[in-house]
Amino acid sequence: MEDEQDKEILDYVDALTDAKCETSELLAQVVGALEDLKGLQDNYHFVSNKTNSLHTSCQQLIEEQVILRLASRTMGLKSL
Repeated sequence: MEDEQDKEILDYVDALTDAKCETSELLAQVVGALEDLKGLQDNYHFVSNKTNSLHTSCQQLIEEQVILRLASRTMGLKSL
């Protein structure tokens, strides 16, 4: 009778040990995934900032182009 209870307890301890190993592996995978997501987030912010800077530069260049075109037309009219 006591041997049977000991076996049940040992089986239960083994099952808990196996579950602990599985959860530890799962935790390691989750931590790895979170690190990957952090890297992706950092890359996204970097690209987003560069894109916004490029957009701003393009807008400024278009504004300068318009000003230069108007100045060119004005100079062309004065020479006539």
